[in-house]
Amino acid sequence: MKHGRTQLISAVALGLVTTSCAIGPMTNDGVFASDLHVATTVEACRESLQQPAVHSHIGLGSEIELLNWNIKKGSRSVWQDDLRSMAVGADLVVLQEAAVEIGIETEVPHLQHSSFARGFVSASKTTGVATFSSAAPVSECRFQVVEPLLRTPKATSITAYPLAEKSENLLVVNLHAVNFTLGVARYGEQIGQVRAVIDAHDGPAILSGDFNTWNRKRLDLVNELVSDFGFSPVPMHTDDRKTFNGYPLDHVFVRGFETASGATSSVRSSDHNPMTIELQL
Repeated sequence: MKHGRTQLISAVALGLVTTSCAIGPMTNDGVFASDLHVATTVEACRESLQQPAVHSHIGLGSEIELLNWNIKKGSRSVWQDDLRSMAVGADLVVLQEAAVEIGIETEVPHLQHSSFARGFVSASKTTGVATFSSAAPVSECRFQVVEPLLRTPKATSITAYPLAEKSENLLVVNLHAVNFTLGVARYGEQIGQVRAVIDAHDGPAILSGDFNTWNRKRLDLVNELVSDFGFSPVPMHTDDRKTFNGYPLDHVFVRGFETASGATSSVRSSDHNPMTIELQL
């Protein structure tokens, strides 16, 4: 899988992003406090993922249900009802524009573990990407990249989970990609962070989030990453994802799964429609 071209690209990406932009202390907030040492550089994240798989924890099963959704900071009504109903039975809930203050954890009480990477902070809200899980993560990383025009931080959370029936871990990437740029340099920097981390993980993986792929150049960068590391897009039975210029913004890609299928639900509680994904290792 890791042919010479991929190794070269990943090496260049690692060199570019090990000193990437970060705003403020990269600590967890409130209910998202982590017991793990959280890596905040690509080098540290790669090192944590290359440690032997730890299986003293209760792992995820061979059938995994995932919900991916940009919830727009919980700023619209009835988001709680939609999240609660869609998350029933989910093993992983992967959220973008998740606000610390709105009490998301109370809507997914069956998911006892959470990871958070801080993005935008205002006077009233701290938002970022949040991953809720039924199993405790064994590795956790988080990064920020700053949009060059609005100076708004965008976040990436990367977690690894033990698998109950495997001697390897599942890698989960939760990405809210840079949006407002004139070119793709800063967008490529964020994708480069993900590329360099995935390069250190040989096992099954999920790449999920709001990728803001609203033009061909952005989508090409994502497709190159997906192709180089053996990921496949999840087939969608119904596809009502938010689009811009005809391009869908939200994606879920997987590697190492025997079957995968998904569907979207049309909601008024966010400007993005949630994706529900069913996976079989």
